[in-house]
Amino acid sequence: MMFYHEAAAQGSAEAAFNLAVKYHAGNETEIKLDYALKWYYRASELGQKTASARIAGILDFQSILKDVSNEGHHTNEALSYDD
Repeated sequence: MMFYHEAAAQGSAEAAFNLAVKYHAGNETEIKLDYALKWYYRASELGQKTASARIAGILDFQSILKDVSNEGHHTNEALSYDD
């Protein structure tokens, strides 16, 4: 991953994107969404087109998780069967 860090620091959009993907997926590292977002933003700033969609996906997912936890919906209604 050091190669990607060095290349991203030198302005490579693809290296920044690849770093983001690695942090997002936990490839060669732990999953770290904050790092993934950081590198997706950097990749987007450098002109990498797919990075913006990945940012939106992570932020939407985090928003959904926040909404669910705020509502307190932790039931098993979907798993209950009435015969």
